[in-house]
Amino acid sequence: MANMLLVGKSDDEAFEIALAFVLQNHNIGITLNKMDNNGNFIPIFVNSYLDLSDPTKTIYTKTTNCNLN
Repeated sequence: MANMLLVGKSDDEAFEIALAFVLQNHNIGITLNKMDNNGNFIPIFVNSYLDLSDPTKTIYTKTTNCNLN
């Protein structure tokens, strides 16, 4: 998670992305949700892709789109 902190993510957001990624990547069968200000639950999925400027790094972004593959 230290790399997430270097790209401007808070501790909480880094943990949220990491947990959602593990659940999604290992096909656990559950989805992490976060409640918005109106009380609606929004699913959290993670999109990962290689950094074009440094192919040894992967960039992880939060999305609500479950059709990532």
